Amino acid sequence: MSQAFATADLRAAQIDGIPSISERRSLDLALIAKGVCSGVFVSNRSVEDILRYSIKPETEDGLPVRVEVREDAQLVLATLDDGTQRAARIVGDHGAVVLPLGSAKPYFTPRPITSTLPPADEMDWPMGDRNAEEQPGASWNKVKLANAVDSAFAASPNTYTAALLIAHKGQLIAERYGHGAHGTMQLPSWSMGKSLTGAFIGRLAQEGHLTLEDKAPITEWSRTDDPRSAIRIADLMQMCGGLDFTAAWSGDYTPEKGFPDHSYMYGGAIDVFQLALSRAAAHPSGTFGAYKNSDTLALGAIVKRTVEALGEDYLSWPQRALFDRIGIRQMVLEPDPYGNLVTSGFCYGTARDWVRLGLLFLQGGVWQGERLFPPGFIDFVRTPAPGWSGKYWTGPGPDGWKGSIYGGQVWLNQYPAADAWPLPADAYFMLGIGGQYTFVVPSMDLVIVRMGHVRGVLDTNAGREPLATALQHLMDAYEGSKA
Repeated sequence: MSQAFATADLRAAQIDGIPSISERRSLDLALIAKGVCSGVFVSNRSVEDILRYSIKPETEDGLPVRVEVREDAQLVLATLDDGTQRAARIVGDHGAVVLPLGSAKPYFTPRPITSTLPPADEMDWPMGDRNAEEQPGASWNKVKLANAVDSAFAASPNTYTAALLIAHKGQLIAERYGHGAHGTMQLPSWSMGKSLTGAFIGRLAQEGHLTLEDKAPITEWSRTDDPRSAIRIADLMQMCGGLDFTAAWSGDYTPEKGFPDHSYMYGGAIDVFQLALSRAAAHPSGTFGAYKNSDTLALGAIVKRTVEALGEDYLSWPQRALFDRIGIRQMVLEPDPYGNLVTSGFCYGTARDWVRLGLLFLQGGVWQGERLFPPGFIDFVRTPAPGWSGKYWTGPGPDGWKGSIYGGQVWLNQYPAADAWPLPADAYFMLGIGGQYTFVVPSMDLVIVRMGHVRGVLDTNAGREPLATALQHLMDAYEGSKA
């Protein structure tokens, strides 16, 4: 094992050269331990349910993994037959944290994360859950609407749809759960958290602490001869910062570049912000778009440093600055061992909470008369990112296609017709690898949340077709503005 990987106090290191089999297996174990720990203690799911729907208990090269849950210690161990082991544990209100090798605890001091809101059943929807029951209204054909919901849960059980919620004009018109999920379950959202990171930038911009056109306030990039000094916050929002942050699907990736940064950050038990900020420039900012965690992590570092410079507590700031404003009483944002919130993928919230975030975007950043994002912020979020022209997230798009599928930490429904969702062209969405979606459709005053268990995507990708069918039926169920 490389010395960098074995070091307990690992900050901005990377596995050098071609990672060994033991290094890859250790990362696999770390992710399994973390996923089970979050599932058991954050989502309150059984281990059997987690291993069936979410986590395959084996390494990437097929070795079986033994999972042990220690309830009293809120600790999960993932172990191979040869004794190789990784661990994750619950750290207060922060959810599960992957433990560094050689350490029984993370390197930050936990904080209590508490909401100032009264119980949800004491406030009306959307600030609470009172009167949130489905009310389709006259605009919808109720038989066709029910058919749309059925479609998302039908087909094979391998679709693993956990929840489907639809809100029209702010009111829920459909809500269903499946495969062990329920309304108060905090479910993994994976990369929908990237859009949440963008929302944090929006809050700081509304408070006057930064603008999208500002150069990224990263001291590590500030030298005038450093090409990264030209990177704007807007470039990071649009994932065209140009950092040399490796990902397995990048066209220029080879194993000699080391274990892909995009994946390594999740299981490496490292300082994820320093990992991103330490990477050199590969392209001039604003010229090349690519789906990489580096840009979201750099935004996360900006949020942390800005909040701390204001004298506020960073780990509890999201609850005060955003969640309490829009009726979210607890969304678990899991950190790395150094206390950096990994909102590129380690977020747990209820399906209703993602509807609330979608409504905030739908309403242009205004919530019940209070402006939470500055004017024009959502227009920017919905604007095609220039560096993505002609590209899909994994590489070039179809020959001759010059569109852009990415906006500002959200995806745009601007794919060629064969790949677009059956929604209006102005739709945009938050997206997680496990089939998690929050669709925002401004022209229809519509928010759609679909939560999925990750094995429905990673094993068979069986969830996409039923969801597309459900969305098509949903469009057919709309009969115009009659309410």
